[in-house]
Amino acid sequence: MGPCILQIDRIVIREVQYQLEVNRGKYEEVIVKGNFGWVWPINTRGRGAPGLVMGPCIVEINRIVIRDVQYQLEVTRLKGNFLWVWSIGAGPPRIDRIVIRDVQYQSEMNRCRNEEIRVKGNFWWAWSMWAGRPRVGNGAMHNVQYQLEVNRCRNEEVNFQGSSAYSVGGDSGQDRRSDQQTDGGDNHNIPTIFKKQCATLHGQLFGKHVTYGRGDTSKWPASKEVQDFLLKCDLHEDKHLEMYCNDHSQLCCTNCAFLNHRLCTKVTLISESARGPLPDLQQLSRKIQTILEEVKKLENHCNTNMLTLQASYNKLLDEIRDTRQTINIILDKIEKNTIQELDDKMTSLKASIKTDLDNCIKLKNELKQLSGAINDIIDKGKAELTFIASKKCLEQVKQSETYLKENSVQVESSLTFQADSDVQQYLSKLSGLGKTVLSTKEILELGDPDQVFTIQGKSEYDVSIPGDSDRIRDIIAICVLSDDEILVADCANKRVKLLNHQYQVVGHCDLTGWPWGMCKITPSEVAVTVDSKETHGVQFVSVNGRQLVKGRKLQFQHDCLGIAHDLQDLYLTSGTALYKYSMKGALLNKVYEDTSDDHTVWKCAVSPSGDKIFVTNQSHHKVLTLATDGTVLHTFTNPDLQGPNGIHVTDLGQVLVCGWLSKTIIQLDGEGKKKLATLASERDGLAQPWSVYFNRSTASIIVAQSDRKKILVFKVK
Repeated sequence: MGPCILQIDRIVIREVQYQLEVNRGKYEEVIVKGNFGWVWPINTRGRGAPGLVMGPCIVEINRIVIRDVQYQLEVTRLKGNFLWVWSIGAGPPRIDRIVIRDVQYQSEMNRCRNEEIRVKGNFWWAWSMWAGRPRVGNGAMHNVQYQLEVNRCRNEEVNFQGSSAYSVGGDSGQDRRSDQQTDGGDNHNIPTIFKKQCATLHGQLFGKHVTYGRGDTSKWPASKEVQDFLLKCDLHEDKHLEMYCNDHSQLCCTNCAFLNHRLCTKVTLISESARGPLPDLQQLSRKIQTILEEVKKLENHCNTNMLTLQASYNKLLDEIRDTRQTINIILDKIEKNTIQELDDKMTSLKASIKTDLDNCIKLKNELKQLSGAINDIIDKGKAELTFIASKKCLEQVKQSETYLKENSVQVESSLTFQADSDVQQYLSKLSGLGKTVLSTKEILELGDPDQVFTIQGKSEYDVSIPGDSDRIRDIIAICVLSDDEILVADCANKRVKLLNHQYQVVGHCDLTGWPWGMCKITPSEVAVTVDSKETHGVQFVSVNGRQLVKGRKLQFQHDCLGIAHDLQDLYLTSGTALYKYSMKGALLNKVYEDTSDDHTVWKCAVSPSGDKIFVTNQSHHKVLTLATDGTVLHTFTNPDLQGPNGIHVTDLGQVLVCGWLSKTIIQLDGEGKKKLATLASERDGLAQPWSVYFNRSTASIIVAQSDRKKILVFKVK
């Protein structure tokens, strides 16, 4: 008892299944629920009167009815518990194999689509008493039954979704597809995948099927996605490529042939053009990979150029504001001078008027006093006092008349301002504070990263300055900016020095700790790792004219030694690990770690394409090439490279490494797999080289050394 499917007319099934397949892509769901009691009695073999039994059952329903009903059902998922049972005495179901083949073929064709058929539940395959083994003559049906049988004990879902029909199943990597052999009936070539534990059962059920494992991947069918991608016409996406025009060497669909190649005389079917020796796809694949690497370099350059352009914009914006500030200072000074002139004139006029006012007050007081005295003695008859009073009175009157005569004309003083019209007219004619000039410079050349340098000459330059320690000097890092400004990090003296084109020190700035590494961030800015017992961080330093200006500083919890920059990311080494940070100092991930010694992850550099990171392992005399996820791609060792220290990658991808103990400069290939040349050694004047940098504009390699106040500059070609 339970769900049952018996003796359904094969034409009906074929039509129903065809309609189901047609409607599978409509993303609709029909859940078939309910109990159907249509069965045939025991021993009638489907030909007696219908009876009622318990459990769902579908038997001999008029095919037109089924077709009409099923056509309305848009089935994409079948949910529920299915129990395949043969009724007692009913015998095996006679489902037409052609119908099953069509259904299964359509199912397989749809396995690669972005659709999902989920069959959930408990599957119990049973055949009824006396019925014997079910006689389904189609190998495709066996495949489905087999998959359901495998999953019956797990109560899991069987998913056929996307292109998974061609993926490798399980951890064993066993893969299988059926060939053209049949199990006694018509059989389509339907790929199937299964796990190792299913292989035995599959072999018992399908002895004639051929299985192909990972070693026979060349015999696996191409996935539907690949076929669709290759066959799709670029101009008419709904058409498949079917023809080839030899006149234009172009693949074309029927639309292309009709619209663009009607006049061509050599348009043939692809099947005809494909006859003969096949092209070497391996060689084409290698060519594509080579071009992809060059495109990646160009892409990385474009991204870098975008950042550089933004940095230059920010710098120019600061310069414009500085210019405005300078003009403001000049105008403030002019304004101050003008006001000072006004103040001086005002003070002078006030002093003159005050003098006249004081004289008037003094004269008035003297006249009042003299007048009072005369009135007091006028009736006294004092001859001597009268004589003196008269004389003083006459003298005072005379002075007063003289003063009044001198000031008979009254002057009213006032001040006015006349602006300098020339200044106003000049400013009004200006359209801006200056001009923005576009300048270009070739800084990237797509070429061979394995091009070997050839040393042509050597020079030495003293980079010490007053105030440096006389005991030791360690130029531990070098960087060349876009304007050929050269910066060197002096570890012993805790400072960064700016050199001009003649390698003369023209500026410097002091740091709070010992600098250990340096890399270029923008055309005018570098990042310097600063490390001591008190601080572990990165100090940003910019060049403004001939001045070094310290900017923001990032703090970290681990030692900061080597540093490299790629677009918006910073790579830092701590001696035992390589970290990836954002430009704001946020930890993105720990890329690589080796705790076997203290100097296993010493200095680092990034390839121009940004897909490889080179790390020096000083403890074990190695150079590691890492992928961005930390995977070790290559490990380089060589007797000529002992104690590798500083490492530098040129714009072309050439890799230069300092051998601190071997006293050498080594050039590696662009992959970091092999040595191309020993560029310099002890006989060339090397003594424990710390760092190396290639200056493209001067075609020279700059080398800094331990406990030396001079740097070496090698001319190369």
